[in-house]
Amino acid sequence: MKIIRSISEANQFRNSINVVGLVPTMGAIHEGHLSLVRKAKQDCDIVIVTIFTNPIQFSNRDDFSSYPKTIDQDLDFLRQEGVDLVFCPSEADIYPDGFTTSVEVEKFSDLFEGESRPGHFKGVTTIVTKLLNLFLPNKVYFGQKDFQQTFLIQKLNADLNINSEIIVLPTIRESDGLPVSSRNVLLSKDERISASVLYRVLKNIKNLDTFDSKKIYQEIENEIIKENLVELDYVKIVNPDTFSELLEVGENAIILIAINIGSIRLIDNVFIKRISSGIEIDYRFERYC
Repeated sequence: MKIIRSISEANQFRNSINVVGLVPTMGAIHEGHLSLVRKAKQDCDIVIVTIFTNPIQFSNRDDFSSYPKTIDQDLDFLRQEGVDLVFCPSEADIYPDGFTTSVEVEKFSDLFEGESRPGHFKGVTTIVTKLLNLFLPNKVYFGQKDFQQTFLIQKLNADLNINSEIIVLPTIRESDGLPVSSRNVLLSKDERISASVLYRVLKNIKNLDTFDSKKIYQEIENEIIKENLVELDYVKIVNPDTFSELLEVGENAIILIAINIGSIRLIDNVFIKRISSGIEIDYRFERYC
């Protein structure tokens, strides 16, 4: 496995290879990341993983500082998976003095997660654009857990004619359904137990006798309020193709949810659809560790 730490090395490497798969990460590698790596290994001649905790997508410096950083363990995991190249640049290399350019997908970046985290998605789309320009990957791999992020990156890719294929793979879940996340390790024992409500309320949608979005939101809020450690930020039902909010569940919908447990933010989503007997969850889009 080759490790590079500068943009000039990245340019030299990219000019020498064929079908490239890119897996962008912020480090703290877990099973969700590794599922992307394994798919990329199946599809591509060369697999590149980037490890860069991107400061401009954090709303405050304390959140950035507390983000788990486990570079030695990360490299061991990636080496075991047969990754060809790991790019772990410095902040100064990515954002040198005088850097003033940003990339933003207007309209959609300020919705839902973007409303709660101003500037977050501008930071995401800026770094992703830089990585796409650096490596010119044929395929780029993301997880469905960050659905709004994947929607924005697909829009960015299409609008700017970047022409990478954006591949979104199923959410990887722990045994109780909580999505695998780098932030899970920051939860206390009691917080981790409470966090299981996140997937539980989504899974219970199939038991509701309504298609009305507002009534579904209220049922979810009623369940979450029972967990003293959990604060609901938002829950929204949208069309996954247009990201427009839906008044009721139809044949093509996804429900998005975000909660806060202390200082830790957790998000999740499931695809749902209306059928004659009620609401059905599409379990094709998730996997368990």
